Amino acid sequence: MISALIRAPANRDSSMKKATRHWPSLVVAAFVLLVVATALMTFRVHHTEHAVILRFGEPMTNRALAPGLHMKWPFESVWRIDNRIRCFDGDEAALEEVFTADEKNLLISVYIGWRVADDQVITFLNTVQNTDRAEEHLAALLRSYKNGVLGQYRLEDLINADPAHVRIAEIEAKMLEMIRREAAALFGIDVAFLGIRQIGFPEAITDAVFERMKAERETVAQAILTAGESEAMRIRAESDSEREILLATAEGDATRIRAEGDAEAAKNYAVFQRNPELAVFLRKLDSLRRTLSEKTTLILDTDTVPYDLLDEDALARPPEPSPQPAAEAR
Repeated sequence: MISALIRAPANRDSSMKKATRHWPSLVVAAFVLLVVATALMTFRVHHTEHAVILRFGEPMTNRALAPGLHMKWPFESVWRIDNRIRCFDGDEAALEEVFTADEKNLLISVYIGWRVADDQVITFLNTVQNTDRAEEHLAALLRSYKNGVLGQYRLEDLINADPAHVRIAEIEAKMLEMIRREAAALFGIDVAFLGIRQIGFPEAITDAVFERMKAERETVAQAILTAGESEAMRIRAESDSEREILLATAEGDATRIRAEGDAEAAKNYAVFQRNPELAVFLRKLDSLRRTLSEKTTLILDTDTVPYDLLDEDALARPPEPSPQPAAEAR
């Protein structure tokens, strides 16, 4: 019995030594378990994505989680999707044939920009789940509304030599409104923008389009020529009218001036009739003033009229016969 008591303390000491020897391994194992549990139960949501916790495939919340660190149970999963705008070119940007209101067929390529709506992430998850299926639904909507909207417009609303008659922006806005409303209601997709990338023509109608554009340009050119000719006729008519008015005014002024001159001349003739010698003298002075207005050298006989006035004896001579007045000569 004494020997058994002696062996018991020895066994306890041995067990304690073994436990002391293995405690670092236990600490490491506990730390590893803690790290694994943390990795399984925590996750981070980036600001460029939407995330939802799923339990057996069903969302645990009615909206997406906010960016940051979150926790979940190990048997739960996390569904993620990018929340940035994606550009989608339809069926690989292929040109699709559509018909206009005037029964012209065109080849149209349309692109859209879309993202998962912030307040409809659960709708997107329940109906679409991933980007591939989302773009399949968008391609169907795009094809349907593209045909419907373009069927309301004529070819000249898309292709026109006059930019004022091109209605492409209106067509794009109408398509965007329709697609945005249905994509949000059915799939939780926010369509941010839409545009027509390319417009083509089948070879069969290319010549007809060019001929129509040529005819439109000729119509515009003819309208411009007609307007120019009309304006030219108006200007010529105004010019002729102004010319007639100016001529009539000038004729009236000339008649008035001639009448005033004749009246003034009649007064002078009356004076000359009363004093013929004065008339002759004034005529000679006037002739001298006109011929000797500048530096002039003349060699003439002093008997030459009107230079006879320069003779010192001119005033002593008897006066010459006075000329008849102009009115009597006429």
